[in-house]
Amino acid sequence: MTKEELQALGPKVAIALAAGKAAAAACTNDGGSANLDRVVIPVPGIRLDTDHGLPGYIQKRHGYHRQGLHLDTPWPGIGYQHSAGVQAMHKSLTDQGVDCYVYYQVD
Repeated sequence: MTKEELQALGPKVAIALAAGKAAAAACTNDGGSANLDRVVIPVPGIRLDTDHGLPGYIQKRHGYHRQGLHLDTPWPGIGYQHSAGVQAMHKSLTDQGVDCYVYYQVD
């Protein structure tokens, strides 16, 4: 993916963020373990300091995870509520044809 292709994802990411916020707001149970789940868009070969204009940060490849743009999750909640938002965001992006996956991490 080129820098220009990444920047062009802005409208799709905005739709996904809205879906995530709505799903998180609809989830009234924020029990479960605190988590740091994120939706990741793989961006191999893009420099870490690239100005991509999207909400999130690029993280280097580590362990079993490819280098990718970790998208922000701007909604409240740290358990089930957070996960509901992340899952909705992932579904929205995949439905729009964006190659992405969920990075799962329990705090």
